[in-house]
Amino acid sequence: MVAAVGSLAGGLAMLLAESELGILNTTMLVGGSLTLVLGGLSLRATRRERRSRALVERRLAEKEVAEQARARAETQLRYMADHDHLTGLLNRRAFEQRLTEHLAQGERYGHEGAVLMLDLDEFKQVNDTLGHHPGDLLLQEVAKRLLSVLRSEDTVAR
Repeated sequence: MVAAVGSLAGGLAMLLAESELGILNTTMLVGGSLTLVLGGLSLRATRRERRSRALVERRLAEKEVAEQARARAETQLRYMADHDHLTGLLNRRAFEQRLTEHLAQGERYGHEGAVLMLDLDEFKQVNDTLGHHPGDLLLQEVAKRLLSVLRSEDTVAR
């Protein structure tokens, strides 16, 4: 149950509320100060303190947003460091790292594997006669087709 008591002289307003526990809670606004009485405990916050708390909360929220942006940027940088920008495939550095890991696992557990290297014959001629854009499209299509026929645990790199 909530009951409001009208404005008193000097800007005093009082709000009375009865909680579920039956404790009488009172909030008073006097001038620029807010006083909250909960079951006999009094907490007083001035306008300056409320603004200060709001500023701290805003800065914490901004810090959280900045931290999320930093985490996204780090993730993007890690991806860019390991992948070819044109095809999205692993780059040479990431491929060599993954190959080293697979060779070590194969030696440890007695597994066998294979490395298949492909070369697009006359690719330079495609770039020279048709331009780089058609050559880029060809590389992207080859990457897409390789990924579509291999297993998810297989590695394709450029």
